[in-house]
Amino acid sequence: MAVEHYIAGDWGTSNLRVYLCEFKTESQTSRVLEVKSGLGVGAISRSAHADFESEFFTLADDWLKRFSIQKIILSGMVGSNIGWHMAQYSKCPANATTISQSIVQFRSREQEIHIVSGLSCNNPLGQFDVMRGEELQLLGWLLKHDAVKGSRLFALPGTHNKWVLVRDDQILNFTTSFTGELFQLLCEHSVLLTKGETSHSVDQHIFDEGVELSFHDANADVMQTLFSTRSRQISGELNANNAQDYLSGLIIGCDVRGALASFESMAKQTGEPISEIVLIGEASLCNQYSRVLQARTSTPCSHSLPTEIASHGFRAIYQELIARKKVKQT
Repeated sequence: MAVEHYIAGDWGTSNLRVYLCEFKTESQTSRVLEVKSGLGVGAISRSAHADFESEFFTLADDWLKRFSIQKIILSGMVGSNIGWHMAQYSKCPANATTISQSIVQFRSREQEIHIVSGLSCNNPLGQFDVMRGEELQLLGWLLKHDAVKGSRLFALPGTHNKWVLVRDDQILNFTTSFTGELFQLLCEHSVLLTKGETSHSVDQHIFDEGVELSFHDANADVMQTLFSTRSRQISGELNANNAQDYLSGLIIGCDVRGALASFESMAKQTGEPISEIVLIGEASLCNQYSRVLQARTSTPCSHSLPTEIASHGFRAIYQELIARKKVKQT
């Protein structure tokens, strides 16, 4: 069985993870052989001499010597205006084919580098929105669940959450929530929380109280509910530890409420309601989102880990690039 090798890199603001991947041409399957980590785009761009080339090849040189590498595919903030090479966004609706057609190619140290473009859209609020890196996870899920039909809402919790409406294999629309960064800023730089234990078990009952308030009144806005995190500590209802869980419930609840309202309405307008909500992210955070979703909607939820799903996304892009190369050769 013929085997090919390629290098995939998820190069975000905080971290770089590069994967040595093996692709079996007969079965059209791939697997990750080795993983290495390096500096994120943020750290490199802030340095006096932003040297993306050296950072990448320090990690990849060993693989390039040991294997005949067919492609090098990078995604994430490496394609932003503070990255290695700017890759313009591909517009929604999009799929693996249209995204691969927008890839930026350049050569470095005699190697051809491909940077995935990311996606842009006008979100449900009519505002211009963008993503970089998450599109690989979406493509990976779609490839893993080949030929799946219907409308699905994807949630990718993190620093800047993405909520994405997908129909069949088409990424239709998405919006970005400031959820993760807002929570961190309020925890570290506001009067809402006093210093508690650095790590503690989540008080789910208190978390649920925050969620309940965020859903209690359709007119309630997060700006009118946040201060209750402090006032309830003054009244003795919360302590320094579980106040953080309460704040988390408030913010996640508001995020879920807004996303469901926007995308369920959008899906209904097309005549095809959302059949599933798919969470892609680390288990602990996705469990909290799943808890809120299951209490607030009858739509079934599922969960996938981002690293596994992203590897399938890189395979989708690799297959598209190889297919285009074969067409050019004929």
